[in-house]
Amino acid sequence: MPTLSTTISRLTKNSPLLLLFPHLIVYAFFHSQAPLHSSPPPHLVEWRGILLLTQCNKDEAPLESYRSELLMVHTTSHGDIDKLLTDEGQVLLPTNALRGVRPDTTYRALATFRYVNDSKRVELRQVVLIPTALPISIKEEAMRTAPIQLLSLWKTPHYINLRFGIPKSFKGNHIIGWSFRGISSTHNGHRKLHLQLYHDDHADRSDYFEETYLSCPIQQFSQWLVPGVDSIALNINTVKGQYQAVFPY
Repeated sequence: MPTLSTTISRLTKNSPLLLLFPHLIVYAFFHSQAPLHSSPPPHLVEWRGILLLTQCNKDEAPLESYRSELLMVHTTSHGDIDKLLTDEGQVLLPTNALRGVRPDTTYRALATFRYVNDSKRVELRQVVLIPTALPISIKEEAMRTAPIQLLSLWKTPHYINLRFGIPKSFKGNHIIGWSFRGISSTHNGHRKLHLQLYHDDHADRSDYFEETYLSCPIQQFSQWLVPGVDSIALNINTVKGQYQAVFPY
């Protein structure tokens, strides 16, 4: 696991990527199958901007016909989004072209879309980049667990996804990510991998909650865990107290 100091030192050596919310720094990398970032290390990245791409026209379908989903979006050599890859393995093909991102790349994103005619063709309305954060090793004295507002936490075949609110002011900076807290064994020999949410709020005020998402890839846990046998435990300090969730691997 990368360490906290190693991750922070890399921030000055790498250009920030386009992210979602202001004043929030994340141990994050974007999945990329392009030559530029085919095997990226974890970065500390500051979120900037509000959305990535949006499509508007006079004959838009009613909003209730659209759905929003966390998934992967793939871009062509020209930077057009040519397909969406759901966490369940379905491939969706956009009927409208959205562009403006790095070509030949796969991003984690929150996509708003509606199905057109069949189950594979979709019309994109909006695509927002969502960072993915691999766990890093953090010494106990450096651990920070400022509370967050837990909105939802769920597991898909390749990710654990967190939707949450950050209590903050308009100018406060926050650092957030996942801390690897070890692996334990149960009485029957099953293994449990422990993660804890790292959140340094730098003593920021709690003027309002800023909603955001964070995804944690879980494929790399296969070197320690057996699917269908072992599990992942997550500990999160929330504004309502400590919260723990356990998901089967």
